[in-house]
Amino acid sequence: MKKILAFVLTILLLLQTVPLVALAAETAAGPDPEGRTVTSDADAAVLMSGSAGDAVTWVLTDDGVITFSGSGPMKDYKDQDVFSTYYDPAPWWEYSSRITSVVIGEGITSIGSYAFTEHSSLRSVRLPAGFQSIGFKAFNHAFSLEEIALPNGAVSIDGYAFFFCSGLAHVTLPDTVTYIGEAAFSNCGLTELHIPSSLKTLYPGTFVNCGSLRAVTVPASVARIYSQVFNGCSSLTDIRFEHDYDDPLTFEHDDDRFPAFGGVTNLATRIGVPNRERINPALTEYDWGESGRSVTWYTVNAPEITSHPKDASVEENTSVTFSVTVRGTDLSYAWEYLEPDSDIWQSVGAGGTAASYTLKAAANQNGWKFRCTVSNAWGSAVSGEAVLTVIPVSTMPAFKSHSLVLSGQIGVNFFLYLPKIPGVDYAESYMEFTVGRNKTIQRADFDPSFTNSAGTRYGFTCYVTTAEAADAIVATFHYGNGLALSNEYSVDDYVGYFEEHADQYNQKTIDLIQILATYCLTCQRYLSSVNGWTLGIDHAQMTHAYGGIIWPEKIAEELESLKFVKQLGTSAVTKATYKLHLDSTITLDVLFTVPAGTALTASARFNGNTYTAEQQSDGRYLVRIPGFSAHQLGDMVTISGNAGGAFTVKACPMSYARSVLNNEDSPNAAIFCMGHMYRYYKAVLAYRA
Repeated sequence: MKKILAFVLTILLLLQTVPLVALAAETAAGPDPEGRTVTSDADAAVLMSGSAGDAVTWVLTDDGVITFSGSGPMKDYKDQDVFSTYYDPAPWWEYSSRITSVVIGEGITSIGSYAFTEHSSLRSVRLPAGFQSIGFKAFNHAFSLEEIALPNGAVSIDGYAFFFCSGLAHVTLPDTVTYIGEAAFSNCGLTELHIPSSLKTLYPGTFVNCGSLRAVTVPASVARIYSQVFNGCSSLTDIRFEHDYDDPLTFEHDDDRFPAFGGVTNLATRIGVPNRERINPALTEYDWGESGRSVTWYTVNAPEITSHPKDASVEENTSVTFSVTVRGTDLSYAWEYLEPDSDIWQSVGAGGTAASYTLKAAANQNGWKFRCTVSNAWGSAVSGEAVLTVIPVSTMPAFKSHSLVLSGQIGVNFFLYLPKIPGVDYAESYMEFTVGRNKTIQRADFDPSFTNSAGTRYGFTCYVTTAEAADAIVATFHYGNGLALSNEYSVDDYVGYFEEHADQYNQKTIDLIQILATYCLTCQRYLSSVNGWTLGIDHAQMTHAYGGIIWPEKIAEELESLKFVKQLGTSAVTKATYKLHLDSTITLDVLFTVPAGTALTASARFNGNTYTAEQQSDGRYLVRIPGFSAHQLGDMVTISGNAGGAFTVKACPMSYARSVLNNEDSPNAAIFCMGHMYRYYKAVLAYRA
């Protein structure tokens, strides 16, 4: 019987270097595996697994993460309370106090009723694109849950879904949500709230007793507000209604003792409306005094700055942009600057009348402050101040930045500023790289065509192996008459930089860097196990990587067309095997066994080069094919030869990956390594598309 091999990986990330190590195990193509379940992280063992719907499965690991995969809705469960007549708890309930994170996989559309009720340690929930609904009491009494973001396209949150989630301070509700049930967020820790513009009704007690809630915006789409919606919200001092005079709006209180905004005493409250001269009648007729509030009306259309300009540090003669984000209509902008020794703000002049202001930084502008005043007919707002730091351009060469090699190899680009210096010809300069504790040496000559996108810095590339991905690269730039300067970096360092600046990358780049980091770590773990070296001693270990689910059986099926093909015919070849070397690029070795004394000739063409068979000390013949970049891992290579008869072999690195994933005797470390090599291959193809 086939088992399912499930791999959930959580690793670390920093990013820059990799050394040359061979994947030593040899595996011939084997039978399809019987199903197994394996976790990718040796420290995260499976506690339980099962089904949660017709097409939904789940896996709970001992790190507190429960991951759901499949498609369609999750099953609804029952708890012993006044709302249910029988008891049918979620099957993972016995571990409810240990579950800290819920990951809902792509394709799943809902979370079932009572699914995570009273999961007191639950801190995070991740929902996929395409997710639609949260069931009744799904997170009831999940005290530790701090935030949740529903993706665009979600439509409903059933009653009591987050009842008494006292730690829930932040919730993101997209404007696709059309239904939020009774008491859905009752007794939560919300501080601010944007109600979706698609809602038409606020049902009883939806946000009752949210004592930390300070501000709420009620969109004009809401036509009916029931009792106790915001009852007992003792910090709610800013209520904004987007309703014009003629927009439908009614308050429906089944019991006048529990008005929609009641339960407070003498609370000073500001109520915003589009037009203070024509306030919606439902709002003026509502008895705010009886609800315990003293009311001051204001116009909601006055500018409200939601994002302020940020401090900037740039080299002189480099462009820099300051921006504001503002809520309001018919806005005008006026940017100003303040010199360090002045107390008078001055207009920046031309170019300073939009939400963003761009200037070319000059050396004398170091320390200047910038701000923006935003105005309309209903008022004005002044942004926070941003400080500009201008860095003088160096008169000597200097390392300035790094980037990651994403061309299908693994490595780091080092970029330098190279000013004109009398008597120095950079054409004769070069970079020497010393990699890792084994101190392997590389050299890269100056290439005037290799610059950054702005053409202001010159690049040099150091390639590394997967084992060296976290090892330090010491880059020494040699120029002039015996002059030199050095810089140290690694692939892992770059992944750390990427993690802090992920919002600056597009999704394809994010996917590729995350998968590359994970691939490097799984290779490190496998290679250390088969080659006898120790992570942290012989090679530094990757410190950042990312979760990923691998289904070896499914991947093997997808690689069926790339399987190892042997057409030995009448030749004397008795065995043909293959293995990989996991360098910056991949090297494929194909080995042929023939009877003693039998001559063998064979060759293959790849990347415009011919590679021929050479006899090894053990009598076998080896055809070594180097230089497979990540996007070429699925490129089949044909080896043609003769050994008392013609023979042909076809293979590629993905053939080897398929053999490992298809062999139930393969060690888990090899399975993880090959599974993530496949993910790396697919991510590079997507990046290059």
